[in-house]
Amino acid sequence: MLSQITVLLLHAAVYRLTSADGHRAPFGCTDTAIMDDQEREFAYEQYWGIRTNLVLGNYKDQQGNVPPKPQNMYVPTYTCSIEEMALKLADTCPQTAPTPPANYGLNYQQAPLDTAIGYVADEWTTQIENVTFANPYDGNPKYKEWANMAQATMTRFGCARASCTTFEVVICIHDVPDIKNGQDIYTPGTPCVAHTDCTTSTPAVCDDGLCYVIYTTPVSTSSTTPLSSTTTSAATVTTSTTPKPGTPAPTSSSTSARPSTTAPPAAVTTNANPGPELNQWCPANGGMLDRIRSLALDMHNYRRSQLAKGLVAKNNGNLLPPAANMRKMRYDCELEKAAQAHADGCVGGDSDPATRPGIQENVHSVYISQSTPYRMDAMRESVKQWWSQVRKVEGIGMAVTFKEHHLQSTIQWFTKMAWATTEWLGCAVTKCNSNGNFIIVCRYKPGGNIVNHVVYEKGAQCKCPAGYSCSTDEKLCIVIS
Repeated sequence: MLSQITVLLLHAAVYRLTSADGHRAPFGCTDTAIMDDQEREFAYEQYWGIRTNLVLGNYKDQQGNVPPKPQNMYVPTYTCSIEEMALKLADTCPQTAPTPPANYGLNYQQAPLDTAIGYVADEWTTQIENVTFANPYDGNPKYKEWANMAQATMTRFGCARASCTTFEVVICIHDVPDIKNGQDIYTPGTPCVAHTDCTTSTPAVCDDGLCYVIYTTPVSTSSTTPLSSTTTSAATVTTSTTPKPGTPAPTSSSTSARPSTTAPPAAVTTNANPGPELNQWCPANGGMLDRIRSLALDMHNYRRSQLAKGLVAKNNGNLLPPAANMRKMRYDCELEKAAQAHADGCVGGDSDPATRPGIQENVHSVYISQSTPYRMDAMRESVKQWWSQVRKVEGIGMAVTFKEHHLQSTIQWFTKMAWATTEWLGCAVTKCNSNGNFIIVCRYKPGGNIVNHVVYEKGAQCKCPAGYSCSTDEKLCIVIS
C-alpha cells in the first residue's frame, strides 16, 4: 500500500537534492553543524510530497477511502527566518511540543539521535493511512501533524533539529496556526491545469497540478524578524530563481559563465518555455524544466559522493574502494539539447556514438503509470536503474578497471555515471504518448568507459587536480571558479 507514496516521499532519503528547482530560490540560510541545504531539501520534499500525493490520488486512509483532490493547492516556500525561529526552539531541547510564535503553528517530535528531518517529516506524511480522513478536520490528534503540513493556506515554513543529550528534537514551524477542529484542511476540487487556475496568490504558475508563486526579487538569507502569517501577496514574498550554490548551470554551454548565486540571473530576451520561471538554467531549451535538471544533477552527484566515500557495494556485498579523484558534476545545456533531440525520437536505444565523439550516453524507457505519471518520476527511476547495476551484475572488480567485456554488460550504465573525470551532465525526458512511455537520455562529457582504464583512482578522498578544491562533506572535487 505504501509503494507509490514511498516513491514520491522517500526519494529524499536516497540522494542529495538541490536547493533550487526553478520554483524556489537557493535556500541561502546560515548553515550550522546540523542544518544545511540537504536537511532543508529533505524537509521541503515532504511538504511537496503531501500535496503531490493528494493531487495524484495516491493516499488511502484506514478505511481505504481516497481523499478528494485539492484545487488551488500551493506548495509553500522554505523560509530562512522561520528556520531560525524553529532552531531557537529546538536548541532548548523541549520534552514536549513548545508554544509556537504568535500566529504560527508547528509540528514537533522527539526522535533517536542524528535522525534527519526528512525521516521524521515522512512519518508525519503517512499518518493519514492510520485514521479515517475527514475534511474539515475532525480534531483527531493521530493525524494533526499531517493536517498541519497539508493546510492549503500555508505559504511559508521552516524546520530545524537539535541534538540533545539522549534524543533529537525536530521542529517545523508554519506561517499559519495549527489546524483546529472543524477547519478546512484544503478545498476539494480539480487540481490546476493552467496557470490561471492558481488564484490564491498571484502571479503563480501551475505545474503537475500544483501552484507555485512566481518569485522575482532576491531572498533575505538571515532575517531575524518574524514574517507576518497574513501576508500572502506575491509582491511581499521575496526570493530568486538562481541555480543552487555549488552546482550552477551554464546558460548556454559548458563554456558559459557561471550564473550568480547571490542575485537573480540576467534576464533572457527569449525563453523557449511558455513558463519561463520554470526554465532559467537553459532558457533556449524549452523541453526541460529546472527541477528535472536539478533532480538529475543531484542524484548523480549524491551517488558519486557515496562512491568517493567507499559506501557503494558490489553485487557480492563487498564495498568498492573509496575514490580519490571523483569530480562533482556540473550541468551543460548543450549536452541537454543533444540529449533532447535523441529523446524526442522516442527510440529507446543509444544514439550512434559517431555523432557524439568523446561523449557517453545512458538511455532508458519508463512506462507511463500511476507510480511514474510525470517526467520527474521517469528521471528519478532512470538514474536509480542505471546506478543499481553495480549491485545487480558482475562489475568492475576491486581494481575498478573497465574491461572489454564490460561493453556488453549493463554495468556500463553505472560506469558512465561513476567515471571520475566526467564533469559535465545534460539530460532530457520526452513523453511519448503514442508508445505510452517516457524516453530518458543523459549525456556525459568527457565520456568514460575507456577499455583498460580505471573508472577512478583508488585512495584517500579528494586527491584533486590543480584548479579544483575539495568538498569535504561530499568528498568530491569542485572546480575553482
